[in-house]
Amino acid sequence: MRSFSSRGGLLLLTLLQQFPATVFLYGEPFFARERFHWSTGQIGLSQALVGFSIAISSYIGGKIAHRRHSRTGVMWGILLAMAFSVLGWGFGDKQGVFVLTFVGFAFCQALVWPGIETALVQGQTAGQVGHTLSHYNVIWSFGSWASLLLATPLMARLGLRLLLLLPALLYLVNYVLLRWLFPIQPLPCVPTEASLSEQAEAAQLEQEQKTHSLAEKRAYRWLGWIANPFGFVALNVVISSNPALQVRLGIPFEVASVWCSLWLLFRILSFEILRHWTGWHYRWGILVTTFFLMMVSFTAITLAPNLPIFLVAQAVFGLCLGLLYQSSIFYSLADSEAAGEHGGLHECVIGLGTMSGNLLLYVSSVGLVRSPQFPIYCVLGLMAVGWCVLFGIGMRVRKNRIVGLLK
Repeated sequence: MRSFSSRGGLLLLTLLQQFPATVFLYGEPFFARERFHWSTGQIGLSQALVGFSIAISSYIGGKIAHRRHSRTGVMWGILLAMAFSVLGWGFGDKQGVFVLTFVGFAFCQALVWPGIETALVQGQTAGQVGHTLSHYNVIWSFGSWASLLLATPLMARLGLRLLLLLPALLYLVNYVLLRWLFPIQPLPCVPTEASLSEQAEAAQLEQEQKTHSLAEKRAYRWLGWIANPFGFVALNVVISSNPALQVRLGIPFEVASVWCSLWLLFRILSFEILRHWTGWHYRWGILVTTFFLMMVSFTAITLAPNLPIFLVAQAVFGLCLGLLYQSSIFYSLADSEAAGEHGGLHECVIGLGTMSGNLLLYVSSVGLVRSPQFPIYCVLGLMAVGWCVLFGIGMRVRKNRIVGLLK
């Protein structure tokens, strides 16, 4: 049985745990709007608490993965997430318990991600890490897309309360499979049967890694850690705004999550493109340009006057988010001696992005300005500040590299 404990098994576990996580966390705004009639600001506040919980837990999960073993955090995360799912099913009609359920579930789920990511890339070279993470991103993003796609159809068919029990059942399956899918000892780094093109790309990347100083690699790590959280600022504001967008655009509740999940499909496409194209590695200009396009598409989604613009903007948005996420996780784990801690920080700043975007959405929605567009403009202003920071770091990297070449 232990022979199945391989990176393929870890990728399967990634897919199986992503279904309940997305149904629970991304389905929450639709649930809250339908059951409690919450406003977008109230949904944003609950999602901000979720983001704070993810930030704390991811940092802890990264420490566990680095100092003890990746399997420990994953095991406890799955067990506790299952318990919170049952709590929501039993007492989800009470708003206080409902919020506690989602915040607690997010905390437990965030223990899982750093452990899987660390176990996947442990002992790999930078070139191997790039390909492994590409497969990982395609797998989990497919699980997220399929889960959100089915969220409101399942709510309409099964009922809201029963949907809260579904993650517990799926996590029970995950826990049973954990002993076979997750290795007890770190996976060995063995040569893989890669194609000639993949071998050439890996060799090129490893050669390129040698041309960058430790300070430059650290700068790119920070570029990724800054850019990706702002992507999650935008992503989670879109998630929190989905119920209001559904009403404004006249989308029936039964198929709302189908129309609102298109960006997830294009994020999968982005990960697949990046799996075959490595030209974005250590190119800060591509990262900054992608960030700007993400801001434009975010504005178009949240202020879309009709369904066609809403759908086209989602396509651009998903493609941009894919590169921002891939940059963060790649620069965190490639050529890193502290992959567990850096993987945890990668997830931690995602939680901070989720928290800050939704908190700003809530604060601006209860402020003096009562325009429904005002919260979106506030979030856009925050992202503009982030773009300026990225551009400044990028220019500094460029200046230092030019100086280094002239020496």
